Amino acid sequence: MRRNELTAAAAIFLLVTLWPFANAQEEKDHGRWVSAWSTAIHAPLPFPGLPPSTVLENQTIRMVVRPTIGGERLLIRFSNANGSSVLQIGAAHIALVDHGSSILSASDHPLTFGGLSSVKVPIGASMLSDPVGMKVPPFHEVSVSIFLPQRAAASTEHYWAQHET
Repeated sequence: MRRNELTAAAAIFLLVTLWPFANAQEEKDHGRWVSAWSTAIHAPLPFPGLPPSTVLENQTIRMVVRPTIGGERLLIRFSNANGSSVLQIGAAHIALVDHGSSILSASDHPLTFGGLSSVKVPIGASMLSDPVGMKVPPFHEVSVSIFLPQRAAASTEHYWAQHET
């Protein structure tokens, strides 16, 4: 994955939440969700020598995160809190990482939003996916793949969190 794609991936602030006690909750009690991963974000830095902020269109980006706790159900939060235009997510998937940015294909799950495979995240807002039943061990890397059909410019990033795959 290219460095610019990683910058763009970080621009889409993503918060992974897991449900560690899903089987212990009663049907009527939705329990509580806990955050398992997040990142510090900042506006793109226009320093000399750094690549310009990435603009993506009709592309899929993949972000690998390492949740600190495990669980059996999860939600993904996509944020457009600092965006200047609506963020269109054409499709999104989550899977366990095999190695690098390769996924364990048997663990691949499409994400939905109110039952739909695509969503528009308004300016200044965030959007939660529907819950996904997926066993995630603590500290196991999780891959989130996001298809961006419309122009999406980086509005936030966490530049120093990037690594080569």
